[in-house]
Amino acid sequence: MAPSAEEVALLRKMDLRILPFIWVMYLVNFLDRVNLGNVHLPFLEDLGLTEVQYTLGVGIFFVG
Repeated sequence: MAPSAEEVALLRKMDLRILPFIWVMYLVNFLDRVNLGNVHLPFLEDLGLTEVQYTLGVGIFFVG
């Protein structure tokens, strides 16, 4: 059964409100992942992290 015109309009309205927010979140996530390569050594030295702790922290960004 095909969706009614009201359902299509509601889904489109929801998409227009949710998708921009999701795109911004994706962009911020991508920038954070790219920047993690630049802070590898300072994180290890300044925060006293081990390689395992750093890898766990980096892995969190790749879940999304």
